[in-house]
Amino acid sequence: MPHAVECAARGVAALADIGEPPSPTGSQVQIRTEFTGVTNGTERHALLAEHGYGGGVFPSRHGYQQIGVIEAVGDAVRRFTVGDRVFCGDHVGHRAWHIADENGLVVKLTDEAPPQDCALMGTIFDWS
Repeated sequence: MPHAVECAARGVAALADIGEPPSPTGSQVQIRTEFTGVTNGTERHALLAEHGYGGGVFPSRHGYQQIGVIEAVGDAVRRFTVGDRVFCGDHVGHRAWHIADENGLVVKLTDEAPPQDCALMGTIFDWS
């Protein structure tokens, strides 16, 4: 059963069932998460409802740094193929899978890049 990490209540993290992913369409890719980057900033603030993160509304899901493998692509995808390992910086939460647009913040990783070391890339690069 595919899961996501969510802030169930202030100070309480839990797993939530998110079901199976839909098939990607157009320029979308379906990514199976291998590693996810958790920081003492975004996730901690959301879990404790600090600094306006999550607006104090629970349950909530946060997270924007995923390393995964592309498992399916839409018919208009040109930059990626099934089996590519990628970093995705979309704010989709920490989840077992996600659907992303290939034109968003999705970056193909080289075979030499250790995936577990790339999970925090969103905190060290200026993506603008």
